[in-house]
Amino acid sequence: MRDALRLAATVAAALLLAACGVRSAPGSGKAAPGPSGSPAQGTGSSAPAPAPVAPSGNPPGQATAPAAPVGQAPAGTAPPGPTRPAGPSEETIHWYVPSIGAPLRSDDPRAKGKKVVMLTFDDGPKPETTPLILDVLKRENVKALFFVTGYGAKNEDLLRRIHEEGHRIGTHTVNHTLLTRLQGRDAIRAEIEPVNQVVERVTGQRVRYFRPPNGMYNADVLAVVKELGLELINWSHGSQDWVLANTRKDPAEVVRYVLAEKPPAPGATVLHPGAVILMHDTLPWTAQALPDIIAGLRERGYAFVLLDP
Repeated sequence: MRDALRLAATVAAALLLAACGVRSAPGSGKAAPGPSGSPAQGTGSSAPAPAPVAPSGNPPGQATAPAAPVGQAPAGTAPPGPTRPAGPSEETIHWYVPSIGAPLRSDDPRAKGKKVVMLTFDDGPKPETTPLILDVLKRENVKALFFVTGYGAKNEDLLRRIHEEGHRIGTHTVNHTLLTRLQGRDAIRAEIEPVNQVVERVTGQRVRYFRPPNGMYNADVLAVVKELGLELINWSHGSQDWVLANTRKDPAEVVRYVLAEKPPAPGATVLHPGAVILMHDTLPWTAQALPDIIAGLRERGYAFVLLDP
């Protein structure tokens, strides 16, 4: 009897040790590539106009940015799927943009050799499409940076949802006005401050990031941005989703441009480590392309990261 008790205790202890040694694998924190366009300084529109950007180089201080997509399209539905587990430790690493339009960088030794991207969405939020994009991001456990306009910020419920689901919110002017065409700093300030105030009132968090329409800026824009305590963030890789507004509106084309490792067209950028990817949450074909973009980025070994809040 005593031997039987000893045997049972030994088996129980072995089972307990085995259970303690099992760990679930961390989820992949990788993102999908997007079409490229290079940021510029000058006048902007709702969607940026692409200019080639070298993956590892810094864009010129003053250049032209991509033209933004215009138009409203019918809403779709985000494809169902399981929620992704939390990504790895990239979230604890501090990433920053060393100069306007440059790829992300980190001075943390843990960042060495990591392939990361940051997804950014301009022009929204828009009730027909932004919820679809948020659904995909939530399901895939990916966080993004949204640059909202004044007319988009009227959708306060969506602003609140973007914030509550852990995304960053920057601003993109009240009316998507090309700031380089405005006369004087007061006019520039009047295009930036009001939307910042709305975002801060709705979310309770100070706005830190600003993207000028079309990526265009000049000395006056930079002075106002600095005065308001903002950081100007353009992009290093454009999805070209705005170009499709006048063509086939094919989600597969957005995926192709984002994941491209060779220029898919003249003036297009290519996917690269640290890419700040430009897309628009106002476009239905971008919402449809997003699941494949995220999957493609993960397949290529990329993780998704964000700037500090």
